[in-house]
Amino acid sequence: MPPRGLCQTAADSVLTLDEVKPGLALGRYEFLLPIARGGMAAVWAARARGARGFQRTVAIKTMLPTLSADPHFETMFLDEARIASRIRHPNVVEIVDLGEQDSLLYIVMEWIDGEPLSTLMRKAGTDGQLPMGISARIMADTCAGLHAAHELRDDDGGVVGLVHRDISPQNIMVSYDGIVKLLDFGVAKAAGNSTVETAAGHVKGKIAYMAPEQVLGERVDRRTDVFACGIVLYQITTGRHPFRGEVDAATLHNVLRRDVPSPRHFVSDCPPRLHQIVMKALQRDREKRFQTAAEMANELEELARVGGTRTTTLQVAEFIRASTGSIGEERRGMLKKALQDADGRQSSTAAMLATAADPVQHTPASGSHIIKAGDTPAGLDSTHSSVSIAGALSTTGSSLSSEPPPATRRRMVGGAIVIGVVAAVCIPLIGLALLRPRENPPATPAQQPATSAEASASALAVATAPASTPVDSAPSESATGAASAVVAATPPTSSAPEPSTAPVQTAAPVVPVPGSTKAKGPATKGGGTKGGWVPPLADPGF
Repeated sequence: MPPRGLCQTAADSVLTLDEVKPGLALGRYEFLLPIARGGMAAVWAARARGARGFQRTVAIKTMLPTLSADPHFETMFLDEARIASRIRHPNVVEIVDLGEQDSLLYIVMEWIDGEPLSTLMRKAGTDGQLPMGISARIMADTCAGLHAAHELRDDDGGVVGLVHRDISPQNIMVSYDGIVKLLDFGVAKAAGNSTVETAAGHVKGKIAYMAPEQVLGERVDRRTDVFACGIVLYQITTGRHPFRGEVDAATLHNVLRRDVPSPRHFVSDCPPRLHQIVMKALQRDREKRFQTAAEMANELEELARVGGTRTTTLQVAEFIRASTGSIGEERRGMLKKALQDADGRQSSTAAMLATAADPVQHTPASGSHIIKAGDTPAGLDSTHSSVSIAGALSTTGSSLSSEPPPATRRRMVGGAIVIGVVAAVCIPLIGLALLRPRENPPATPAQQPATSAEASASALAVATAPASTPVDSAPSESATGAASAVVAATPPTSSAPEPSTAPVQTAAPVVPVPGSTKAKGPATKGGGTKGGWVPPLADPGF
């Protein structure tokens, strides 16, 4: 069973080629414009979004959905991201991110506003020949980036032994600023570190740019890439391919057996250094080649001096702009329009969201009122606010035109409970305060003691009152009078007078009516009452 990577089984949701189109979002990346498509993958221009309006144009390489279920191609794809992301050099394309969505693997790379060397060769002339200084500059920078890949080291500082194995004009990008970028490490191999080994009878790379050992399936090393660089240099300086035949079999035979013709046969003013560099790079015996790409780059730097002046990246930029014509401008225009279309899609989506009703909020009908915790509905007795609110919350009929959300309902019920508890605690305290015995104030000439008949009538009214009469939180005037009578009728808790320095005032005597029933409070162990009689509270309903 082959190891599973980021891709899932074929039964999972997989994006098709028709679904990979402008506007598709993979994570924070939005597809804008298709750029190229090869045998394994497609490349798109995309926009990366960040915080506070940050955005950046990137290139996204996606493995074709038809290959997503193949673990072999999946692992090659992942190897490219894993290996290339560790290379840091101005002449190697930067890997920004790796992701997967709907079983579609993608690699995010830096965006290069330029053309592959193959396009530059095609636009420069019918035979693909470039000026000597431009050719030397491009290949010197290519070798510099290639050497950085060959020198890649692991976490312990050891050389990984990376080999690109697919150096070709298609994988050498030249930007409109004259910067050369080496890309596509899809078939790169690290010695003892690649998860995919070449199967017997299978080779990796383009046949026309393979070294003899690569064709024979032997062990490859950095000098294999040097051989491929020699083929590309030969092609762009002479306009001829040193080994290409009518068919692939003929090309393979030429790589293994055919003598390489000197560049002098095709370039009348061929510099001697060009002849030396090409012939050394294309030696079948790898021991006779340049042992590193850096050695070849040093020789190419000397070749880049034309008339004593070194060819610069600025001259390469001028050459590519003049050679490719309007290709770059057309692509930039298409990319600009794709960005505008993306902004239009975003604006339309934002407008739809802004005009859409919030599904969480419930809008009451005209004239209705949503009760909140702590509110007393209009027309309800404020003394029964806790019970009234609880009842209003449970009402779904005509009292409320729309039901509040569950969270609001819970808060309202909680508020009603709190109000009820507060009322249950405060009402007894208010009653106790009203019933607490107080000293009579000194009598004034205007205040006369009550007659025996009046006191007896008041005591009789309190004594004959039902004990289950509920007590309201806001006592009325009659209740206040009754409470005063109870205070006057309550006997002192002790027969012994309390010592006091103030003059003792004599209270009006209370004469019970013969035949009446004396009011009794809760019984105590000693009989009678303790601390005076307190009327029972009404049940608050909790």
